[in-house]
Amino acid sequence: QNEVDSQSDQTNAQLKDIQLQLLHFKKTVEKLNEEIDYLKTKLLPTPSCRKPISDCREAEPRVSSVYSLQLCSIPTQQVYCNQTFRNGGWLVVYNRNNGDDSSFNRSWESYKHGFGDPEGEHFIGLQHLHALTYAVNYEVAFLLMKDGVENSVIYDGFSIGSELEEYRIKRIGKPTGSMRLFHADQSYYFHTTDRNHLPPVARATVESEGCAFWFIDSTDSHDQNEFEQFCRDLKNLKIMVRKNDIVLPRARMFD
Repeated sequence: QNEVDSQSDQTNAQLKDIQLQLLHFKKTVEKLNEEIDYLKTKLLPTPSCRKPISDCREAEPRVSSVYSLQLCSIPTQQVYCNQTFRNGGWLVVYNRNNGDDSSFNRSWESYKHGFGDPEGEHFIGLQHLHALTYAVNYEVAFLLMKDGVENSVIYDGFSIGSELEEYRIKRIGKPTGSMRLFHADQSYYFHTTDRNHLPPVARATVESEGCAFWFIDSTDSHDQNEFEQFCRDLKNLKIMVRKNDIVLPRARMFD
């Protein structure tokens, strides 16, 4: 029995070592892909010289870089396309990397129109996000770096309403990944420091942390410590959207 246990321990140790090697290899490949994309961009025309796109899958050549996005009635906007995550085609709409808090401690109007550098920390703007998702089926990915580990969730359906609807999440699909941010049986409205109707505890945190995001209005849904931690986590969050051509019967449209 002791010999069997010893062999089992050795096997488990070997498997763990292989898993660590695979993880290291994956990170190395991802880093090399990013470096390749960076080098390719040096040989590409500047974004202003490239043909405008309406979706990151149209980008030519297919590398992670800045492109001009052209939507129906909205002026052309510079956006960043991520072509390395999950087969590419992702439009980065929100990107923070633990930078200056003040750059995201902004008013409702600022979040409405968008701000920042598409190659760095930025937000595309609520009106642009609404224009992207209100009539076309999109999936959305949330990536959060926490304690050196990347946590993620992809919802296979995503849509937000107009400003009259306070840019609330109108449709959220089935989630896959290691974390959860939204539930289909809840209503989430966008809140900023100068425009929110959150309960007092949450409102105070939003104002002190400069925290703007989609939150539930319910007075029973905000634990102060958890809410403060969530606002701190936003400083390392990336949000990306991608067209999803599949009809999603499980994605719920909020009334």
